[in-house]
Amino acid sequence: MEHSLSTSHHTERHDCSRNNPRETENTHFNLLPLAIDMHHGFFLPMHNKLPDIFIITFRGVELKNYFLSIVPHIESPDIKYSTSKDAMLPAEEVTKWSESLEKLLATQCGQDAFREFLKSEFSDENIEFWLACEDYKKTQADCLHGKAEKIYKEFVQNDATKQVNIDFYTRKDIAKKAQDPTPSSFDEAQKHVYILMERDSYPRFLKSTFYRNLLDKVDCNSLK
Repeated sequence: MEHSLSTSHHTERHDCSRNNPRETENTHFNLLPLAIDMHHGFFLPMHNKLPDIFIITFRGVELKNYFLSIVPHIESPDIKYSTSKDAMLPAEEVTKWSESLEKLLATQCGQDAFREFLKSEFSDENIEFWLACEDYKKTQADCLHGKAEKIYKEFVQNDATKQVNIDFYTRKDIAKKAQDPTPSSFDEAQKHVYILMERDSYPRFLKSTFYRNLLDKVDCNSLK
């Protein structure tokens, strides 16, 4: 079930510090068509003098993480949370979300808020996978195989539409377990994704204008 496509594009050494500023600025954007084509299995070089830093593995997750690391994060102004939900949220609950990721994900409203934030970072596959695993563990034995296959195809296999960032060995292990699934088949991968969200996305969520605005709204509602 596993198929991995890895390609390295070797380039001559090129000192970025000597580049014309305009040329350096455009380097990242010239790589984009190359990266997209490589993700779909085609090689279309767009620049013949890329810095050594661009010798990377061309696979969906690695590419997305790479581009997120070189492009300054800009929080989307389009993140919205239902006004009606704001009115119903207790200020105490929203405040507790800052105590731990566990408390944030303990309620439906917390899950919805975190999902909206992750969508702005193009990483909502993480919470979608985590929630799918939570649901999977509650599944009756005779339905495990169907759900395991669905989770594998959607989040784990190499061409998955919502592929999560897990290591090769975990991915390979899940491929085997999905053939004869048990309630714990995805536990290791779920734990890995949880830690990833806890260390990476969750701290940014707490510092985001999205969360601060939500806190302001529920505080104002509590004073009415």
